[in-house]
Amino acid sequence: MRRSDLLYADQYGLTATGIFDVAPATSAQMRFGTVSGLGKFLDYYLAHGDDSVVARMYLAPNASAIRDSPVANLRFQFNRRHQVAAVVLLAATADGACSTWVTADNVPCHGLDLAHDTWNPRDTRFPPTSYVHLSTLKPTLLEFAFGDTLPPGPASWHSYAEVGWF
Repeated sequence: MRRSDLLYADQYGLTATGIFDVAPATSAQMRFGTVSGLGKFLDYYLAHGDDSVVARMYLAPNASAIRDSPVANLRFQFNRRHQVAAVVLLAATADGACSTWVTADNVPCHGLDLAHDTWNPRDTRFPPTSYVHLSTLKPTLLEFAFGDTLPPGPASWHSYAEVGWF
């Protein structure tokens, strides 16, 4: 899927935003205008952010009336100690379709549960086959925010129908 296929992309353009827990009880809502700005933030976040909480990134239209209506929703959790992450992505296209994917690099990590919903972790565990090396996460997030193709590389992905949120 191309970024230009997303709902509102041609009409308004899209901006990458996100919500990240940078410390216990400290959440930051961010808007990213450049690859380097997001890259610097991700360097900090992956080194110091709260990895017990699910992070969220969005592609949202550049129109004030619908800015809070993302057309692509990406959630991820990582574990710094085990050096793994998992990502799920939903995207709505201009023709009304909704596609969902989950990372699929199958990095082994026994005894670890990552989730895509902090408020409901037991029911939203990532499948173990979705784990990727932590080093893959940053370039995948940069590609999501500023690239032209979804799902973004360099991670491998497969369709994932078990997501009920947008």
